[in-house]
Amino acid sequence: MKTAVFVLAALASFFSPTANAQVAIQRGQDRVVLTIEPCLEHVQALVKPEYRNMFRQAFAMIKGMPMDACWIVASDTSVVVVFADGDTSELPMAEFKSVPSI
Repeated sequence: MKTAVFVLAALASFFSPTANAQVAIQRGQDRVVLTIEPCLEHVQALVKPEYRNMFRQAFAMIKGMPMDACWIVASDTSVVVVFADGDTSELPMAEFKSVPSI
């Protein structure tokens, strides 16, 4: 329960107050967009069952290829992204910028 409260507090401070808020990080041609929507089931299946309900939906463009992903707040300074191909990445919150919803 304590972890869930931490995650919700971090989410609230990370996103703008609009319901369709998204944030993105861009590194060269690679881009990851985080949303507050529930994680897609096929990616969620890659996550340990006890954490699945805490992950949120993400989209990525990696080396020109679109990819579904999920993400969770890892600490007060970073998020962990799980990609549909099974790869993971820890990314700093400070590098994400607000973007209009698509």
